[in-house]
Amino acid sequence: MTIVNGEPASRDAVALGKPTRPSWHRAARSSGFFPPVGRETALRTSFCQLCQLTALSTCVLLALVGLVVITVTDEANVGDLSTFGAAAALFVMRALSIFSGASPAITILLCALLIHVWAVGRMARLRLAHGVSRLAPEASMSALVSTPVAFILHPPCVASSGSARAVQSAERAVINAIVRPITGPYYASALAILLLLLGLVFSLKPLSTLEHSEGTILLGTGLALSALVIGNTLIQLVQYWVSLERLLKLVLVHRLGRAFGRVAAFVRDSAAARVSRAPHDLLRLSSCATCLNDLVRQTKRVVGDPEGIVSPDLGERLEQHRRQAVAARDRALVAADGSNPSEAAEEEASLGRELVEACRVLVEVLTPCWDGTEDEPSQWSRSPAWRFGKSDLAPASSALRAGEDGATEGALEPPAQLLWLREAESLVATVTALILNRHVRPFQYFVYTLTGCTLLLLLAVSTYAFEPHRLLLTCIWVMVGASVALGLWVYVQMDKNGLLSRISGTTPGQLTWDGALVVRVVTWVVLPLLSVAAVQYPDLANRVFAFLEPLTRALQ
Repeated sequence: MTIVNGEPASRDAVALGKPTRPSWHRAARSSGFFPPVGRETALRTSFCQLCQLTALSTCVLLALVGLVVITVTDEANVGDLSTFGAAAALFVMRALSIFSGASPAITILLCALLIHVWAVGRMARLRLAHGVSRLAPEASMSALVSTPVAFILHPPCVASSGSARAVQSAERAVINAIVRPITGPYYASALAILLLLLGLVFSLKPLSTLEHSEGTILLGTGLALSALVIGNTLIQLVQYWVSLERLLKLVLVHRLGRAFGRVAAFVRDSAAARVSRAPHDLLRLSSCATCLNDLVRQTKRVVGDPEGIVSPDLGERLEQHRRQAVAARDRALVAADGSNPSEAAEEEASLGRELVEACRVLVEVLTPCWDGTEDEPSQWSRSPAWRFGKSDLAPASSALRAGEDGATEGALEPPAQLLWLREAESLVATVTALILNRHVRPFQYFVYTLTGCTLLLLLAVSTYAFEPHRLLLTCIWVMVGASVALGLWVYVQMDKNGLLSRISGTTPGQLTWDGALVVRVVTWVVLPLLSVAAVQYPDLANRVFAFLEPLTRALQ
């Protein structure tokens, strides 16, 4: 099979110059089995999946409404109004006793609430991804996805390198894991395996309820949809973290990686802060604009010699972005009074785009200082003051005079220029860290959505007399265990990540043992497991409540 523009085509058709798609490819592409390559295929995939989800939700809604009507009228003779009224009244009375264990209404309502919680979490993740995309200029668009980090780190002079394409691909995968997760054979295979396991388990022991067959189908559909969205979210979380971890590794090995230990204090979020609160992004962007203003104003004074490190063209572009960033900062701060939220959001996005453009120009300045020419290494990259990140430049200047590290007599450069380069690196690293923190932030909505949905599914099963009850509880144990283990593992890996540790100022590769970790373990691990144990073992729940009763009395 030959691939043409990201789509398979037969060899004979390619030889004739008229590539055609196989008949099965349309369904495979719309289901997301083939990852979209290029803007056109990505747009087609998104549109096809949106149409499929709309049609599926409409069919499910009509089926549920029909099953509710059939369930109410099943025991009644429609021709006999008295029989119909008595049956309907009996069903309503049984349904209103929601805690009796025989009411199907509570199960239906809990399943509907679970879908609503999942939709809210999904929309929250989309909002965060959209916020990152608004900070990116149009030039950073790749296959309908904005990649601001790749846009900053790789200027046009190196944009065609393999590392540039790798960073761009990794960041595109992170965004796609949020906005378009139903793509690729891995996702399709994992979802198919999940559906196969659920179908196999319940085909051996079919679900039975107090209702007739139509009511059993109604309740089973609600439980199946709930389990499906939980499993779907677990797959998306794995997809998201694998892509994000790859992006963080690629950024760390970039030549800017050493500067992330010198980022500004206002972006030094700990792992707990990244997953528990939403910082004031406008103030952070405004602080970056102020740093850019100070840095660019020093350019002519610091590097004004004939062999300055900033060319006239780049200096003019920096000055232009400085003026635009300062103007955007002032407009954003004025619009942040809350009277017009849409205008404030637009001004904030405009400020972010100017900062990203300015950082890209700064990387164009830093790149030749990192690399030098093909014949001679850069004198800046051989400086111990810059290479080892020392803040005091006097010892490095003495080392250069003495000819250490391959430097020759007369290779000493003014310390002010080295300091300017370090400040430029720190500013670019600060803006990049701000964007990376936004990439990390959707993790909290993954965990909260999984925790809330699994607890709601537990309530839906425990408030009705389902059979086989033990099998259903076992499945919930598996879902809760998978959600707890995956969420905690991702949080630990995030806390130990080398790049995020440099940004937050913690030790890379080591877990930060503090009160925030205890709170996360109790919220994400202990409470869900205790909830499932309390449902399956009521005696254990009674003992826990008896142990906590004196404490609750003391707090009253």
